[in-house]
Amino acid sequence: MRKLFVSLKRRQIGQSVILLAFAMMALIAFVGLVTDIAILLVRYNALRRTVDAAAIAAASQMREGRDYMDLYNTAVQYIQLHGLDPDTVFVETCETNPGDPELCVYPRRKLVRVTAQIVAQNAFLRIFGFDSVRLQASSVAETAVIDVALVLDTSESMARETTVADYPGGVMPSTPNCAGKDPRYAGCCNDPNNDGDYTDLVCQPFRQVRDAAMAFIQQLDFVRGDRVALVTFDDDAVMIDPDGASGPLTHMIEDEALALATLQQQVGVRINPCGDYEGTPGGCAPSDYTYDEFAPLMNTNIGGGIQVGNDALTDPATIRRDAVWVMVLLTDGGANRTPPALGHPYGFCPEATITDHSPPWCRDDLASSRHVCPDPLTCLDYDADDYARDMADAAGLGPDETTPMLTAGGNFIAIYTIGMGDSVINGSPPSEPDHGEQLLRYIADVGDNGRIDNEYWQDWMASYGYGSGSDGVPDFCEGVATGQACGNYYYAPDANGLQAIFSEIASRMFTRLSR
Repeated sequence: MRKLFVSLKRRQIGQSVILLAFAMMALIAFVGLVTDIAILLVRYNALRRTVDAAAIAAASQMREGRDYMDLYNTAVQYIQLHGLDPDTVFVETCETNPGDPELCVYPRRKLVRVTAQIVAQNAFLRIFGFDSVRLQASSVAETAVIDVALVLDTSESMARETTVADYPGGVMPSTPNCAGKDPRYAGCCNDPNNDGDYTDLVCQPFRQVRDAAMAFIQQLDFVRGDRVALVTFDDDAVMIDPDGASGPLTHMIEDEALALATLQQQVGVRINPCGDYEGTPGGCAPSDYTYDEFAPLMNTNIGGGIQVGNDALTDPATIRRDAVWVMVLLTDGGANRTPPALGHPYGFCPEATITDHSPPWCRDDLASSRHVCPDPLTCLDYDADDYARDMADAAGLGPDETTPMLTAGGNFIAIYTIGMGDSVINGSPPSEPDHGEQLLRYIADVGDNGRIDNEYWQDWMASYGYGSGSDGVPDFCEGVATGQACGNYYYAPDANGLQAIFSEIASRMFTRLSR
C-alpha cells in the first residue's frame, strides 16, 4: 500500500512539472504577445503620423508644373525622413484613380491619398513561427484650391510706348480704325485687323503685360480646381465675363484655355473717347485746367479695380470659402479716379486738387495724408488715394480688423501689387514723387497678413481710436529704398521684368503669412 502511494505521488509530481512547463510557455507566449502588440502599436502609430505628414507634403506639391512623380517622391522622401523604410508606398489622386469617390468630387478639390506599408519584425512571437507583421496606414490630405483676381491697369498710358515698328511688317494698317491715327491710339493698336478680337494687339507696354499675365495664368492648376477672374480698370473698373454675360458662364473661369482666350480676345487698352492719343489723362487735351473739363479725364481707378476684384472673389453666386483668395494688381501710376458717388459725379476728386495746380489730379500732394468719408455728401477732402486705401482695407484686412471706414472687418484676401514704370516712383510734382509706390506698398502691407503693420499708419488708426498705435515692428517696406521690391510689393522699371515677377508671385501665393 505504501509503495502504491509513493508511486502515485511521484506521478503527480511529474504531471505538475509538465503542467508548470505548459503554464510557463503560455505565460511566455502571453507576455510575448503583449510585448509584440505594444511594439506593433508604437510602430503603427509612428507609421500613421508619418503617412499623415507625407500626405500633407504631397498635397502641397499639387500645383501646375508638378506631375505624379513629384507627389510620389515627396511622399516617399518624407516617410524616409521620419526614419521609416516603407516596403510599399501608393500615392493616388483623381487623375490616377478616375471615379474614386473619395478623391474625385465636385466642385473640384486638390485631394491626394498616401498609403504606406512597412514590415514590422516580431520579438517574442518569432519562437512560435510569426516572424513579422505587415502594417498599413492610409491618409487623405488636401491643399486649398486658389481663386485669383487678376486686376490690370488698362488706362491709355498702357499704349504710350507703341510705335509703327510694333505693327506687323512695321507698317500701320489701312483699316478704318487705324487710318490716319497715332500709333499709340488704342482703337488701332488693340485691334489692327479691326475684327473685334484683340488677339493681334500690339499696344506697348500692355502687350508685354498681357503676355506676362498669360504666363501667370498657365501656372495655375485649373485641372485640380483653381480659378481666375479678370478685372480691368481705367476710368471705370470692369469684371470680364468670358461669354459676355450671354450664357451660364460666370466671371470665375475654371478652364485654362478659356482664361487665356478671354484675356487675349477681350482685354485691351482703354480706347480714347476723343478718338486720338495725347499725353494728357484720358487722351483728350483740355483747353484749360478747369475742374469740369479736367476731372472727367482721370483714368487710373485703382480703388475701383480693388473693389471689383474683391467683388469677384466674394460674389455669393460663385464664392468658395474654402479657397485661398488672392488678388494681383498691376498699375503704372498712382490713383486719380474713383467710381461716381452721391454728390460726386466725377468720383471723389476734390476741386482743389485740379484748380490749385497742375497734376497730381484728384489726390492731394502727400501720400502721408489720409481722410475719412462717413457721408459722401460732406466729403470735401476725400480723394482717389484715400478711396484706394479704404478699398484695400476692405479686401485685405482680416475679419477682426476695423478702421474708421471699415467697421465689420475685411475679407482677408492675399494681395500682391506690381508698380510698373517711372510714373510709379517719379510722379508729377508738386506731389511726393513716389506717391504711386507708397499707395501700392500700403496695399501690399494690408494684403500680406490681414493687418496694417506700417507704424505710421498704425498711429494714424490709433488717432481715430482703432488699435494701440505703432508696435515697434516695421512692415517689410519701411526703410526700403524707392523702386525696390519688398514684402508683397514688386517694382518693374519696365515691362521686361514682369515675367519674372509674375512667376515669383505664382510660387508664393500658395501660402500667406500667419496672423
